[in-house]
Amino acid sequence: MEPSIWAAVAEGLQILAERLCSEIAAIAPGRLGTEIRVQKLGEFDYEVGYDDPETEQIAMFVNYGTASHLITPAFAQVLHFVTQEGEEVFTREVMHPGIAPTYYLERARMMVEAEAETIMENELTQIPDVEA
Repeated sequence: MEPSIWAAVAEGLQILAERLCSEIAAIAPGRLGTEIRVQKLGEFDYEVGYDDPETEQIAMFVNYGTASHLITPAFAQVLHFVTQEGEEVFTREVMHPGIAPTYYLERARMMVEAEAETIMENELTQIPDVEA
């Protein structure tokens, strides 16, 4: 491939990575949408993800869901929380019902995949004497 073709491919990949990041930001809940980022790793290599490992772990729980699980205190003898009804609770453990999966990462990827061919064609057709 000619250098101008490589540049067009690189530009198309950058546009796709940025589109994926935008789609995730638009549909992800809370900080999962605001903290998503694109990092360029190489000329043709991009990573869309989170800088904070804790945020990335939360993203996986929200995306794929969790099974019901027992919650116990990590740094105290009891858990303390207020219910939606306003009742103050002190307990040694509580059974969390789990989280239903949202699959927001897959939904964003599918939206961008649907545009990928068009984006790459647009970049390649901007090169003189090249048809996609």
